[in-house]
Amino acid sequence: KDTALKHLHILLSYDEDFTKTTYYENHYKDFADNIVNQAKEVSYGKSSRNVTNGEISRQTVMLSIRQSNQKPKPSETPKPVSSLHIDADEAHITMIGGKKAIVPLISVYEGVERENKRGKCKNIFHISEYGLSADELWEKASEEIYSKYDLSRAKIYLHGDGGAWIQRGIESFRDTQFVLDQYHKNKALMSMLAGTTSKDRENFDRELRWALNHNEKELFEQLTACLCDLMPERREEILKNGRYLAKYIEAIAIRKTDIEANNGGCTEPHISHILASRLSTRPMAWSSETLVHLAPILA
Repeated sequence: KDTALKHLHILLSYDEDFTKTTYYENHYKDFADNIVNQAKEVSYGKSSRNVTNGEISRQTVMLSIRQSNQKPKPSETPKPVSSLHIDADEAHITMIGGKKAIVPLISVYEGVERENKRGKCKNIFHISEYGLSADELWEKASEEIYSKYDLSRAKIYLHGDGGAWIQRGIESFRDTQFVLDQYHKNKALMSMLAGTTSKDRENFDRELRWALNHNEKELFEQLTACLCDLMPERREEILKNGRYLAKYIEAIAIRKTDIEANNGGCTEPHISHILASRLSTRPMAWSSETLVHLAPILA
C-alpha cells in the first residue's frame, strides 16, 4: 500500500497523461476516484485521512481532482416527457487573491413528488461548470438534457432569479416558460416591507401578493407607491425591489394559471446541498484550475 501511494503521488505530480494510460486504469483509478469522491464532501486533508490515514498530501488530493475524468453515463434511449423542470442558480465563492466569482448550477428533474410532508425532485441530475460563457454552459447542458429526454412534446419550465445568464437558457429549448423562483420573490417582498408595523406589513403583504399572483401590474405599482409614501426614507430600496418584481410579474402569476409551473423551483436548496456546502460555507479560497474539475464532480 505504501508503495502504491508513493507511486500515485509521483505520477500525478509529474505525468499529465498518466490518467489516460492503461497502467493507471489497471492499478490506481478506483483508488484515485475514492479520493476524489471524498473530496466532494470534506477538505483535502480529511480526504487523505479517510482514504489513506493521512499517507498522501493535500496537494495529491488536489491533483487527483484536477486530473479526474468523471463523466455522466448517457441514456441509451431518450425518455419522452410531457414537461421538464430546470432550476438555475449560482454559488458565490472566494478565489485565491480575494476576488469573488460564481459557480453556476443547473438542476434538471421531472417535477416534485411527495414523500410524507417533504417534496422530492423526481429523477434529478445536476450540471455545473466553472469558467464557461453562458452560451457554452447552456450548450453543454442542452446536449446532456437532449441525450436523456425526448422533448418533442414537452413544455420546459425554467426556474431562477432572472439573471442574464439564466435567461439565456430560454433560447436553448422550444416552448420554454420562465418561472421566478419563490425564494427570490419572497426575499424581494420582505425587503420592500422591512421597517413597517406588523399591521401594515400584514395588509401590504396580502395585497402585494394578490396583485402579483393575478398579474395586476398597475395595482402592484400603486401599492409600491403607497409604500414609498409611508416610508420615504426607504424609497430607493422599495422601488428597486418593486421594479424587480414588476419585471417578472408574468413569471410569478403563471404559478396560479399553470398548475405544472408550481411543481418545481428549488434553486436555493440545490445550491446549498450541491455547491455551497463544499465551496463557500466554510472560509476558503479556490483556484480556477481546481474549480474547472471540481464543479462537475460535485454535480
